[in-house]
Amino acid sequence: MDSIEALWSINFISNVQLLPGQIPTGGGIVVFETGHVLGGDSAMTYVGYYRCPQGDNRVEADIEVNRFLTGGVSVFGSIDHFHLKLTGQYQRDRFVMEGSMVEHPDRRITIQLIRRVELP
Repeated sequence: MDSIEALWSINFISNVQLLPGQIPTGGGIVVFETGHVLGGDSAMTYVGYYRCPQGDNRVEADIEVNRFLTGGVSVFGSIDHFHLKLTGQYQRDRFVMEGSMVEHPDRRITIQLIRRVELP
């Protein structure tokens, strides 16, 4: 498997309807490096860990999301702190991860990742 270590742009969507008829979406940046995930968007930070079990292209991640911008809203609503458990099938230039909020497993998220910059 090619290295997942890079800076990635992310686009995400959740199944939580914050306003009638609107699907919550967002975007940000993450870096995968030596088992760690670091990133954020205009209101939230993302910090966690990833694993790539040997033998396939599966990626598993556990991410802690924290709001730093007063009044900022995530795709799950106005929540200060939550955890995500994600899985996906890694591909070199782009791939998708899916998962849910650990605290409320019925709140689901789909994240599209696009490789943007190789790490130095």
